[in-house]
Amino acid sequence: MDRFNLKFRGELLPGHDPARVQSLFAQAFHIDDPERAARFFSGQEITLRRNLSKDEAAQVFVKLRQIGMVTYTEKIQEADQESAPSQEPPPEPAVEATEVSAVEPIATPAAPPETKPKSKPIEPASLENEPVVEEVILTSDPIPATANVSDEAAAEPPPPRRKRQPGAPNFFELRLSERASTADPDPRNATMARAPLFAAAIALLAFLLVGARFWSQSQVDQTTDLGLASIDARQQPVVQVDNTLYWHDRAGIETRTLDLQKLNLTPLLYFDFFGDGRLLLQRGAHQGDNAQLMDGLLGQADNARADLLRCSGQGLECETLAQVHRDSSYVVDRRTNTVILASPERDVLEKLDVNGKLLATRPMALTAPVHLRLQEGILYLTQGDSDAVEVLKPDDRDFGTSLDSIDLKVEGASLSGHIFPGDLRYSDERWWVIMQSRDQSTAGLYLFDSRWRFLEALQLPGGALPVQLLRWSAKILATDPVNSQIHRFDAAARPEKPFLSDAVATALQEQQADLDLSQSLQALILVMLFGVAAGMLAFSILQSMRERIYTAPGDENEAGFDINSEDIEWLAPANNSDKRMRQIGYGLAGGAVIALIGSFIIGVSIWAMLALSLILVGVGGVYFGLQRACQCHLGILDDRLIVVDHTNTYRVGSGPKIQYLHNYVMIDDVIVYLGNRLVHQFADEPLQSRFQPLFTTGIKVDRATLRVKLIQRRHPMLLGIAGMAVAVICSGFLVAVTG
Repeated sequence: MDRFNLKFRGELLPGHDPARVQSLFAQAFHIDDPERAARFFSGQEITLRRNLSKDEAAQVFVKLRQIGMVTYTEKIQEADQESAPSQEPPPEPAVEATEVSAVEPIATPAAPPETKPKSKPIEPASLENEPVVEEVILTSDPIPATANVSDEAAAEPPPPRRKRQPGAPNFFELRLSERASTADPDPRNATMARAPLFAAAIALLAFLLVGARFWSQSQVDQTTDLGLASIDARQQPVVQVDNTLYWHDRAGIETRTLDLQKLNLTPLLYFDFFGDGRLLLQRGAHQGDNAQLMDGLLGQADNARADLLRCSGQGLECETLAQVHRDSSYVVDRRTNTVILASPERDVLEKLDVNGKLLATRPMALTAPVHLRLQEGILYLTQGDSDAVEVLKPDDRDFGTSLDSIDLKVEGASLSGHIFPGDLRYSDERWWVIMQSRDQSTAGLYLFDSRWRFLEALQLPGGALPVQLLRWSAKILATDPVNSQIHRFDAAARPEKPFLSDAVATALQEQQADLDLSQSLQALILVMLFGVAAGMLAFSILQSMRERIYTAPGDENEAGFDINSEDIEWLAPANNSDKRMRQIGYGLAGGAVIALIGSFIIGVSIWAMLALSLILVGVGGVYFGLQRACQCHLGILDDRLIVVDHTNTYRVGSGPKIQYLHNYVMIDDVIVYLGNRLVHQFADEPLQSRFQPLFTTGIKVDRATLRVKLIQRRHPMLLGIAGMAVAVICSGFLVAVTG
């Protein structure tokens, strides 16, 4: 049979006063000399009892733990067991030791015996070179070893081993609740509540500002999409992707590129070509502009300002022709190398020469967007909120004089909403016109004859939104920046394969990857700011609630109470409660796997998968919180109720000491969760017949009291529900931000 030594190294349970523990230890073991009792707490390893059975070691272990001492058991090897009874103590002690009878009840100081002889000093069984430690040997007999005991009494067999009741806790892990004192609230709590509240306000303000910034950027056309296009004087298509122009030959193969950013020609808003091959560029305001930077510092930034530039074909030499508005529209007369400029913000139509000199002007009410087109010496103009095509004279003498106003009639326009003409081109005795809705959210491509009579509506891919028309030899190109496509039609208006070279396709893919990364970083920044704001706010609320935390009266209800008593009736757990919890866990795990696989199969975005994962993590948190909360125990001794929570902390009370509400029973700061309809923690019959009447002798508290106590104890049910709420909020926010 295994035998054990019981040892002590001077360690105490947290929250116990060393002086009080030392006093209780001296009372229990009848040590009258305080200095001698203090030696046991020097921090050296001390053997308190030797050669004990498992039950004997457990009993002494529990009694010393009630005092607040942390003791250890050491299994004795077989050779030591055989030699233990015959060991004689050495003649010289390291520290005086005492031989005492069995441990007395801890909370009831026992009077010292009338005659209490001291045993001979002993020395621990250790090697000569090891440090000397103090050792006291306590007999396991209920009477002092110095008393006269008959051989029959000495030979009496030990009591039978106690069988653990169903529902009883692990007594080796029990600890008494360290209740809050009745001291006045700490004034620092108010400061600790205000500091995180201030931090939460700053984080929330940053979240709103950054979110507004990201939202405003999302409303502007992304420069990483396909830009505009043009046909140069040699009939070569030139396509803009981000900050690069791509030249193509007549076969549509990329031949050369021009990096606009290196030449400080960004952001590019518009480009066209003069008849001699030079470029006409409209460059928007940028951070490198000193005037623009100063305006921004003064809060007077005008992002609508732009420069109209004339550059060489290679873009190496550029001259400013005029300061214009970014909503201005242009058309180049390649026969005369003049530029016709429409300015809606100034309601004026102007004509400039190749050097930017003003040749003619005509006041005219204009509404953006304005589209200009020259055809056989006649200027055609369309503008927003107008369903007519204006026909004007482009020559210097009668510049801007109206020749005609043509109302375009499109069959089925009332259904499609395409009633406002946009860009237009003339090719092979037909007019190609982009017709738009009022808000320009939808558009279509329509054919008219030379006398502006409607012919047909051309078929475009679903969701197409053409904004610009180009004539490339006998073909028509319709640029669609939103969908990164350039639709192509032959001379008979039949759709062909979209115009998209390998170089342009690669550039679009790279820019789309950069855009996705940028949006992901933006979403991550917003989530982090939101999390910081929510966390600081929650921490501030918790700090403010510390003023309301329940403080128990300073009674000594557990004094003299033996938690190891065999008279305690422990409430048995419900049948198959553990099995039921496992079934719920398996069901949740299976559902999570099915949900993830299903979302992967249907092809949801990575952000939607992340949001779903957050929700599943929240559900798992609720499950583990419920599982942890169900690891409680209830017991009855006479009219007293014993509650043991999930941390093996116990309290004892009766009458008004007991508090309850719904599925919770409390004594001071120890809370026991009784289960719910889905999971029954305790056997129902004894709970209703034996324990429920004892509950009702206590006080039914309100929800606020229960909530404060749950927060104070960091109850797993509360933590699980809070984690689920945070997961749902974060996932919903993530879906909202990422679209």
